[in-house]
Amino acid sequence: MPTNQIVIIDNKENGQPMMRNGSKTDSMEPKFPSGRSSLQGRSSLQSDASLIATPVTPSTNDFPPVFQSAELTKYQTNMENTLRWILKLEDELDKQENIAANDLKLVKDQFQKHEAFMINLTKDQHQIGQVLEEGNRLLTSSNTDLHPREENEIKEQMKILNRQWESLRAKSLERQ
Repeated sequence: MPTNQIVIIDNKENGQPMMRNGSKTDSMEPKFPSGRSSLQGRSSLQSDASLIATPVTPSTNDFPPVFQSAELTKYQTNMENTLRWILKLEDELDKQENIAANDLKLVKDQFQKHEAFMINLTKDQHQIGQVLEEGNRLLTSSNTDLHPREENEIKEQMKILNRQWESLRAKSLERQ
């Protein structure tokens, strides 16, 4: 059975990786031919920001193929970017001033700003469809061997994206 390993790279010293098996309690110190330890004189690993912990995959069989898939990576990146974009637009919408009913010039200005916001929203809504299509393609493709956990995660992400998008559209239309 493969064990999980962690590689910690000490950038201040010599950049040599240090290994620790998930099941072993070996010293975190690397074994160098010279017998020298790169951590001599250090009081704590946690206090040094130059130490970077990176998980190492011992075997490609430990993870399902979809995690190694460029399609899944692309989907995840696009999903994150699209959700971030929606949150940014929600922020912009929330920051718009309340409509001042007593000043016609100000109302016109606010209307024009909101109209520009709505035009941009409509113009870029294709991003939502593209990400949802990517998710559906992953769920229905015979080329990807998704585990139930992965399928559920993709489905949940797609539901969240739909909810966020519909909420943003409703808020925008309400303001109009």
